[in-house]
Amino acid sequence: MNVRKQIASIIDAELTAGRSIVLGYLAATSGSTYQKAGARMVFLRDGTWCGLLSGGCLEADLSEHAAECFEDGEAALTNSSGKIVSYDTNEDGDIVFGTGMGCRGSLTVALILVNPAHCVAENLVESCIQAFVEKHNLGPMPRMDHLVARRLLIFGAGVDARPLCRLASDLDWQVTIVDHRPIFARQSEFPGAVRVICETVERQLILEIIAASNAWTAVVIMTHNFERDLEILKAVAEENVDFLGILGPVLRTSDLMAKLPMATQERLAQKLHSPIGLDLGGYGPESVAISITAQIQMLWSGASGTSRLFSVPGKNMDTIILAAGSSSRMGRSKQLLKIAGESLVRRAVRVAIAAGQKNIFVVVGCDGNYVRDEIEDLPITIVDNPNHESGMASSIAAGIQSLSSKSPGTLIMTCDQPFIKVEHFLQMIDVFNTRRPRICATGYENFSGVPAIFSANLYPELLSLKGDRGARAVVEKYRHHLISFPCLDAALDCDTPQEFDQMTNYFMQSDVDQHCQ
Repeated sequence: MNVRKQIASIIDAELTAGRSIVLGYLAATSGSTYQKAGARMVFLRDGTWCGLLSGGCLEADLSEHAAECFEDGEAALTNSSGKIVSYDTNEDGDIVFGTGMGCRGSLTVALILVNPAHCVAENLVESCIQAFVEKHNLGPMPRMDHLVARRLLIFGAGVDARPLCRLASDLDWQVTIVDHRPIFARQSEFPGAVRVICETVERQLILEIIAASNAWTAVVIMTHNFERDLEILKAVAEENVDFLGILGPVLRTSDLMAKLPMATQERLAQKLHSPIGLDLGGYGPESVAISITAQIQMLWSGASGTSRLFSVPGKNMDTIILAAGSSSRMGRSKQLLKIAGESLVRRAVRVAIAAGQKNIFVVVGCDGNYVRDEIEDLPITIVDNPNHESGMASSIAAGIQSLSSKSPGTLIMTCDQPFIKVEHFLQMIDVFNTRRPRICATGYENFSGVPAIFSANLYPELLSLKGDRGARAVVEKYRHHLISFPCLDAALDCDTPQEFDQMTNYFMQSDVDQHCQ
């Protein structure tokens, strides 16, 4: 049983027995914290607790505050009573004199007394939290539907399916097991599964199971039976599943695919993972289960799955600013257009410098001499792109080929997005240095793009780009291995005189310039 279910079980048992509890609700966080807003734990009158809101550093102190909630007189309190406790571990002094966390983050915790004598709502816990949050203006409650909005269908109930079910259910996946063998398909063998189906695997059964929910759905095939796997593949190919993996070597999967029509193969190829699981090493059912669970969790969350090395704080990377285009739709070089007396290219360089970047390469082409005059006094390296007319890809290649440092990645940005604040770049740089994904990109409404940071191992692919699509092709290719940072201001660029006029008017009405000093 995972912690969330343990908390729910304890709350139910205590309230049923007529004993009050104190709910610990993480109302808000900033910076580096072990948990994020929405996390819960429960404190009992005997001083024990269940759950974590920090990495174990704050719980003892929170327990003392919870004891005060109990002592303040339960009979006179309502279910919106309690107290708010805040912690700030951003200061160095906290490591020695405070909680000892040193995590560089802050937390706001609501401690809410729940008295069973005041049980009037069907969903007591949520109603108490909601009432307390509203009373103290703690902001909207984070949506928690991600805890139940994903499911895993495992076809095959052999011994190797048990650790997979156990791990996935501990991560709050709704697991369904399907197998035709009564000796294997038993609920007692899969206590974490929400459903164990003992029936012959037929197309209609598969369709009914998959169609039973609109949740994010992963399907794992581990029946160890060639014909049965083939039937499952045929059925799943027609359904809207988000992940499909099959146990066994690639040769076996190739033999299975060869039995299917080409159209079916093409549909399956878009979601089929074989061999299933991340390459983590190890042997036996438990190792296989870990690799499969890790792969599904990674793809569901959109994480990179990369190993994150420690990076010295403040370590900067290379930066490439693209300023070589002819701006045909504008009718003149937009990198030389000025807002508040400053050219767009100079402003872009200034923002990169403000973000702490030192190895800055500005790629010039069209009106290159004029662009040089704008920025040659700044601490940068200017790179000429004689092939700028062939498209943005040539400017990216010119920039990559000029890099001389051994930084782990490169920030690629353009000079026609003057409203992006320094904080946006700092956030991307910090996450890249600490988590090392393949790409940190800027999130737009329907896609991710530049400004973006690309890992050094993607340089060969950036160098192979052609035409005017720029780096978006690489971003799209690795969309499941990037971290995206939404930025509404990134969409405010200028390609035409009308857009530039709008941009100028917007600038006059905004305070964006204060973020670039």
